[in-house]
Amino acid sequence: MRRICVGKYFAEESVWIAMVSILAVFEVIKAKDVHGREIDVVPEYTKGVIIYPKPYPFCITPRSPRAAQLVQQTEVHDCE
Repeated sequence: MRRICVGKYFAEESVWIAMVSILAVFEVIKAKDVHGREIDVVPEYTKGVIIYPKPYPFCITPRSPRAAQLVQQTEVHDCE
């Protein structure tokens, strides 16, 4: 029987917590062109052994003034 990574569930839960935290505080929407029309996202991926989505335009803004205040108050800790 193969063993699984002991940190697998911790990693999955960490990603989940990060995503719901981002979505709770920020509104992530399609970017707009110079005429104010939404730019549709056309999925494009890199080629090769490691495949990932290519960058695409989007708009991320705080959901409220309180959300913006929470983000500004967040401390970043260095690993040093």
